[in-house]
Amino acid sequence: MSGPGSTTTAARSPASPSPRRPTGNSRLRALGAALIAVLAVGVGILLVNLLHNPKSGAQPPTASRVSTAAPVTSSAPRPTAGAHPTSATSSARPSSPASSPRATTQPPAGAGAVAPVVILNDSKVDGLADAASGPVKAAGFTVDRVGGYVSTYNVPVTTVFYEDDLKAAAQNLQQRVTGIVKIEPITGTDIKLYEPGKLILVVTRDFPTPAP
Repeated sequence: MSGPGSTTTAARSPASPSPRRPTGNSRLRALGAALIAVLAVGVGILLVNLLHNPKSGAQPPTASRVSTAAPVTSSAPRPTAGAHPTSATSSARPSSPASSPRATTQPPAGAGAVAPVVILNDSKVDGLADAASGPVKAAGFTVDRVGGYVSTYNVPVTTVFYEDDLKAAAQNLQQRVTGIVKIEPITGTDIKLYEPGKLILVVTRDFPTPAP
């Protein structure tokens, strides 16, 4: 113990160290840890959303996009119970086929080209030339004269001989008079019994004679 009047020196406790200021490296570490924590939280939230709603990106169909097809109603009127349906086929009656005109054996008299006719008999049938004059006149031709065929030119069948400018008249005579087998131009034959501007009709035994 110290006596009175002595100076008591109080024992001083050692001074506590002052806190150190964080350096630059520690700041960077703290900032990185904070960023990592934020990223981890964000990733966790994203995973939770994906697990609970995997189709979150797809928009649900709205009422405006869903189109409902309206029922199609027919505009045609329905037949009533008392009405009887009529069709075009039932009302249209088949018309009778038009009757085709009958083919005539000869054109009417007086039609077509004509010329005076000389009728010569080249057969042993008496009066054959006179008999042939009847159908010739009935066909609208004028009989100039009748006679016998005396030429040496052979005429096997009933034939009309014509000059070049009378061919149409010869064809018309053949069409109108039954029994004329052919027509032939007179040029080149030795038939001398003819007159210019006239047809020469040489009838043979094959020419049909009218019944007595």
